[in-house]
Amino acid sequence: MTKIDIDQEVFEFLQKNAKPFVDTPNMVIRRLLHIGKFSSTPKSEVKSTMEPTGTSTGMDTNEFVSTVLSKDFPEGPQRKSPYRFMFESASSLIYFQNFNKDSATLWYRINQKPFKVLKDSRKKCFICLTNPAEGVAYLIPLEEIEKKLITSKWSRDYLEINIDHVSSKWKELDWDIKQYLKTY
Repeated sequence: MTKIDIDQEVFEFLQKNAKPFVDTPNMVIRRLLHIGKFSSTPKSEVKSTMEPTGTSTGMDTNEFVSTVLSKDFPEGPQRKSPYRFMFESASSLIYFQNFNKDSATLWYRINQKPFKVLKDSRKKCFICLTNPAEGVAYLIPLEEIEKKLITSKWSRDYLEINIDHVSSKWKELDWDIKQYLKTY
């Protein structure tokens, strides 16, 4: 990454156009100049020095899913038909839901059919809730989700998932899922 010096007036302009506690100067410049895909970093990862954090992936959803698979599932899972974002290896079944924009609330829905495929599998299953725009994913083992569904008395045959991304809380289940958050 190239470092530049800016005068006080430019710095104050960037501050005025920044989302407090979220944007780096680089993110503000990218947004104002409409350069590529830009995003913000979760508040927990923002550097207080306002130096660029490099969390904007610039990747589309397919690239991001491939990155997650290669880093977290080195056994090389393959796409499981007919699902575009379900992948299977000899030992794992991973289902991705993707929300690709800068937002404090992430929304996902896992319909009845893919949810049943996961629940019926004898493999280690994961639900991966991604936000490529921010370079993050919540990689949650299905067995942990099922435990929480039981204690929360969830009765639907699908999952509704609204995550308060600032606090990493799955709102419907009142569940802190910060431990499952990964940055790429």
